[in-house]
Amino acid sequence: MTKKLVIILGNGFTIDFINRLKKNELIDVRNLFCKGDKVPWVADNEPGFLSYKRCPNLWSLGARSSNSQEECISLIEDIITCAHLYSNRKKGSKLPTEDPNIYIKAYNELTLYLRYLFSYYNSLIGDRDFQKKDIREWGWTTLFKNLNNDSKYDKVFIICYNYDIILERLLMSLEIDYTVKGLQDTDHKFELIKPHGSISFRHSRDVDNSLFNIRHDQISSDGDLKDIKIDYEATDKHTIINPMIPPAGDSSRFDFGWSGKLRDLAKQSAQQLIAHDECIICGLSYWHVDRNEIDELFLSMDNDINVKLVNPRPNQTLNAVISSVFKNYINYSDASQIHKI
Repeated sequence: MTKKLVIILGNGFTIDFINRLKKNELIDVRNLFCKGDKVPWVADNEPGFLSYKRCPNLWSLGARSSNSQEECISLIEDIITCAHLYSNRKKGSKLPTEDPNIYIKAYNELTLYLRYLFSYYNSLIGDRDFQKKDIREWGWTTLFKNLNNDSKYDKVFIICYNYDIILERLLMSLEIDYTVKGLQDTDHKFELIKPHGSISFRHSRDVDNSLFNIRHDQISSDGDLKDIKIDYEATDKHTIINPMIPPAGDSSRFDFGWSGKLRDLAKQSAQQLIAHDECIICGLSYWHVDRNEIDELFLSMDNDINVKLVNPRPNQTLNAVISSVFKNYINYSDASQIHKI
């Protein structure tokens, strides 16, 4: 009898990868502002994307490369919470439709800044990095190889909330075929779903990089999934919309067409698990503003499945929720044991 596996990946997966590469000084995915002065502006490649010149509203709200991780998280949460409210205004609402306030303008700056921050980080990771011993001996690498070769598993669904393409590049380095659900029609054992978008997502309508600017008059990340394609070679290319939902963003509250369809695909994957199937969870923050989306996945799964959480310091609330829903739950402090499923 074959089995299915759902893997849910958050920022902890990327953090673990960067730690193993020993590139912590170059790449920081915890404090998303600290490298902002190094990110190139798209139109002319001048470093300093996070600056008063380029992002005056973010800057005026206090975004600096010198911010602590706590200051960064707090400001992002404020901006996203305001954007949630603004994007959900109903007909007859007294919220202004013209001249949006500083938080909405900062939201537009933030989403584009994050796209090019992760594109910049991607440029700092070479193909040879995936061949290094520490990566080849990583628990996740071993797991993916084993799953690819094990006929016991007929489907591996990976629901990934990270913008980076480390997972995709790792699978490619291992010569493991996969399908990006919703954007590709191929059928492979490995199916990748990215409900919050990715730097590899490009709208079909390109914009010349020399004309790059940030619009402040609306939240401009919406679009139809059929108009988005995968491109791993030009993550720094500007397109008419930016298909990414920022950290702490709840895709259901933004009501973007592309993300809604990907969220449905993620839920459908979770619903396929039955008793004795497997779920592995890694690196989820389970932040109060985005936990509804994770809860939706948990409630779609059979509570008799085997669940493993990979986290050295799991969120206490997440730990409580998982143990209250699933009977067969194990927490691992690192990825060294997960290949033994």
